[in-house]
Amino acid sequence: MTQSASPHLPFTSLWERQKGPEIEAYIKAGGYGAALDTARRGGREVIRLLRDAHLRSLDGDGQPVFMEWRACQAAPAANKYVLCAAGSPTPDFPVFRQILTQSPHLVIEGMILGALAVGAEEGFIYIIEEDYSLLANLEKAISEAHAHGFLGEDALLDINILTGNQAFHCRDARLHLAHLEELIEKKASVSRGKSPSGLFGWPTIIHNPETWGNSTFVLDQGPKWYQELGQDTPGGKLIHLSGPVQKTGIHEVPMGIAVKEIIDQYGGGLEDGVFFKALQFGGDSGGYLPESLLDLPLDFEALAQAGVSMGSGELKLLDDSVCMVAHSLELAYKSLDSFSRENPKAAEILNHIKRLLGEIEEGTGTRNHLATLEKVGSELLLITSTGSERSLARPVLTALTYFNYDFIHHVEQGVCATGKRRGLSTAPCQAACPAGIDVPTYLALIAEGSYEDAIRVIREDNPLPWICGTICTHPCEAACTRAEMDQPISIMALKGFAAASVMASGGYPKPTMEVGTNQKVAVVGSGPAGLSAAYFLARKGFKVTIFEALPVAGGVLSVGIPEYRLPIAVVQQEVENILNLGVELKTGVRIGRDLTLDELREQGYEAFFLGVGAHEGLRLNLEGEDSLHPVTDVMTFLRQVRMGRKKPLGDKVVIIGGGNAAIDAARTSIRLGSGKVVIAYRRTRREMPAWEAEIVQAEEEGVEIRYLTIPKRVVGIQGKVGGLECIQAELGEADASGRRRPVPIPDSDYLLEVDSVIAAIGQMPDVQCLVNSSDLKVNTRSRIVVDSQTLQTNLPDVFSGGDVVTGPATVVQAVGAGKWAALSIEAYLKGNEIPLGPPLKTPRMRLDPVEVPTGEKVDQPRAKMPLLKMEQRQKTFKRVELGLDEEAARLESLRCLRCDLCVGCGLCQAVCEEMGVKGLHLSATAEGRLALTDFHRPARRCIGCGSCVQVCPHKNIRMHDEGEQRRIVFCGTETANLTLETCDECGAPLAPQAYLSYLRNMTEDEPSGVAGKKLCPECARKHWAKGQMGDTLWFPPAG
Repeated sequence: MTQSASPHLPFTSLWERQKGPEIEAYIKAGGYGAALDTARRGGREVIRLLRDAHLRSLDGDGQPVFMEWRACQAAPAANKYVLCAAGSPTPDFPVFRQILTQSPHLVIEGMILGALAVGAEEGFIYIIEEDYSLLANLEKAISEAHAHGFLGEDALLDINILTGNQAFHCRDARLHLAHLEELIEKKASVSRGKSPSGLFGWPTIIHNPETWGNSTFVLDQGPKWYQELGQDTPGGKLIHLSGPVQKTGIHEVPMGIAVKEIIDQYGGGLEDGVFFKALQFGGDSGGYLPESLLDLPLDFEALAQAGVSMGSGELKLLDDSVCMVAHSLELAYKSLDSFSRENPKAAEILNHIKRLLGEIEEGTGTRNHLATLEKVGSELLLITSTGSERSLARPVLTALTYFNYDFIHHVEQGVCATGKRRGLSTAPCQAACPAGIDVPTYLALIAEGSYEDAIRVIREDNPLPWICGTICTHPCEAACTRAEMDQPISIMALKGFAAASVMASGGYPKPTMEVGTNQKVAVVGSGPAGLSAAYFLARKGFKVTIFEALPVAGGVLSVGIPEYRLPIAVVQQEVENILNLGVELKTGVRIGRDLTLDELREQGYEAFFLGVGAHEGLRLNLEGEDSLHPVTDVMTFLRQVRMGRKKPLGDKVVIIGGGNAAIDAARTSIRLGSGKVVIAYRRTRREMPAWEAEIVQAEEEGVEIRYLTIPKRVVGIQGKVGGLECIQAELGEADASGRRRPVPIPDSDYLLEVDSVIAAIGQMPDVQCLVNSSDLKVNTRSRIVVDSQTLQTNLPDVFSGGDVVTGPATVVQAVGAGKWAALSIEAYLKGNEIPLGPPLKTPRMRLDPVEVPTGEKVDQPRAKMPLLKMEQRQKTFKRVELGLDEEAARLESLRCLRCDLCVGCGLCQAVCEEMGVKGLHLSATAEGRLALTDFHRPARRCIGCGSCVQVCPHKNIRMHDEGEQRRIVFCGTETANLTLETCDECGAPLAPQAYLSYLRNMTEDEPSGVAGKKLCPECARKHWAKGQMGDTLWFPPAG
């Protein structure tokens, strides 16, 4: 993030003079001086100076600051408050935090000045909760101000910090008073009463940090100085520039400057190859400007005439790939849940806007939609005089005004002008999978019993379904929407079930293969990255040879993961499946030692993939590590066991580390017969990177885990290990990994009696042979350096991926890297431009879901993995996790919510709310998308009208009338089952009673009825005709 400004502008000038946020640095830079002296002259003088400076609230519509201060001063009241609303309006808006971090005393002084002017004795600073570093910074600043006598009982003002979960502009703060009052009462444990006019009904000045800071500047330097900062408009402005510009970040600019100058002069212009589309002004609710209006000055009135609001100063550039319809719809979704808490009418209009935009974006809108959208947007602007509801109309109206062609294209062509169109949705699980597997589709196939087809889908993106179905870290499950309801789908176990079932029935179906070429590719390393690259290259028709240094194929899969987790037979079968595609395997060949890359080039190899993994264990660098025995690293230990070692390393073993490899070494030692096995980990269980399930199983098997334990040295006698000297720790501040750093506790040393030590603190690649025999570039951590967009090394025909590039990662990440590298190698060999970035993750097919009743969908718990009995676990290397059986797999797959079908457009919810039924509520999930997770709500409230069925653009909501029942099915889940009323005359099914009652209430008449009768349309028509012509009218028999 960059930070720039004109040197004379106040914030920049202060930050250059002030060497740190401490009060001494602030006082030395001129703080707590002239401004306080001015304020002590009296409130009227202060307010006059603010008026003469033309200082305005630096957000929203820029209301004059002196007017708010004068009103608060003039109000007769026993209590008055000053409030700093510093909850950033959007998560990526850093200006408020920057001010409070670099110059907290500037804001505190501004609040003191306001309190002196209006007679307030209590103040509050509101920040977003969980920003612990900012909280600590403010607490320190307030404590310093107390110590210097500027705050506290002996001063005029006391300030408290409030933390909450609502981010808002200070112009919206009065809409959030109830939230603020709750926080204050909770902090003070006393009730003060409620009122909408100010905090607890008392006069309150509310500004954001920038406005409080500018108030200090004005009273310190005077009105004339402040007026001269701008260009024909008084003052300066902190703005945050984002999007495809050369210099994003915070910039301080003079008011009145042309908007285009901000982009060019401060932002350095657009990035190369980018074409301007729009400038989103003032955050989510400020509106859009087209390129033709970028000469407008940064001025409240000029911007208001163009239909936009300055907001808090967030400027985001949008390039020509952005569709303004889709962008406006995204803002509507974000706004509906957070705004209009105090205005039901505004909420109703917002919901209407959301539905109109959704139908336009989906290609089902008409020109009438555009007219209606403009009408309701203007209505929204008129019915709300202040607050977010008013400003939310701006994005819609400015998008319609300046980018009407985007809307017209959607309406007339049914598609987006940018070429984008929603259809099948990339589900969160697929998006989270490093290999990009179409999870929902293969789960649906498992639910149908089509296991071979499920494997076909999986192997389109991952050639190792049995391996990944056994040991994958399953990031897909962390993203699973089902977890919003109870627990995620057991995706890994289902993959493993499908693979095992198909292998037991004759093997994987052969994937589609392209016509072969004579071009040869060498894959170095047969771990997951190498196997994946070989598989995808072979499918493209290339002649692939894998070179493996070990005597067995599989890399870490064969020698680094214990048998009880990953049976060697599974690895061998997966390797065989790839070799059956025509891939050649040569084991016992180390490239760089036995053969060089140049020698392979001479043999006709035109491209190379290096996937040699990271097999070298890191050293502990402890005293005694080299001189005492046995001390080994985890990779060496596990490799020896996989290659045939049967004896334990010792009777009392300590493993140093907290990852999965440490757990593997500990559980392996138990099986080899070690009497005491201890894991020493320097943090707590919460920070431990190993899987929770593995930790639990290790403890069940007898492994002891000592947390907050830092090893100091290995001790022993006559060359043998006798113990590990340790020191206890406590957690301090977070380090670069985001985890809290362990800090040694003085005088807490103790000796852990052990006779063997295994270091499991990480691994690194061994690429020395490759480096010595070629010009391959590696970094200081012995990792191969690649282009992050193509995986190409400094040698044009050499590509690399997996642990040798990233450092120790996961099997599925390595698989994804091999798949990506294969695409890059294909483009290179064909002479095409190598695509930038990893492969797109898109659904492989659209598969209708298996329909399931609500109860079965909601109440079905996550399948439990059956485990081997404990006595066998501790003494044998038999696989511990036995896999799901067929019935458990079927029920588990039916728990899937089919996020691939629902694109989260929300039209169903919008139409349901417009009708007043409110039977559907799509929640914003942790993955930032809308999803239906409350299936009980529609079961209670649905009236069976079918409106949601009609508006769903992809027909994922269906209505079935079967006998006397009407079923509404949402992406395969039956959300409502209602009894149909029948026609009183002919007995034909009519509609659910709830829908008939709804129509009656809407029309104040009997729906399709005569004298209280319920009639179908045909019988109603006959009755109407008889009423017009008399009973003599004859009707032919039906049919």
